[in-house]
Amino acid sequence: MKKENLLEKICIILVLVIPTIVRIIISLKIPLFMQGDARADDYLYVRYAKSLLEGNYLGTFDGYTLVKSISYAIY
Repeated sequence: MKKENLLEKICIILVLVIPTIVRIIISLKIPLFMQGDARADDYLYVRYAKSLLEGNYLGTFDGYTLVKSISYAIY
């Protein structure tokens, strides 16, 4: 019974760790670039960062405020 339990735990860990490592390797191979004219994507995050650096944690409220949620960057 203990061997089966240990084997099950190892399988669960491998199922979680292997895709994570693959995702990290793939993301390291993707070159970083920014499109200056993409107001709802790249430039929006630059505006968020600028607001945070200035101490304005909520930022400005305009048409781009709710375009992307804060959880989008977590993925």
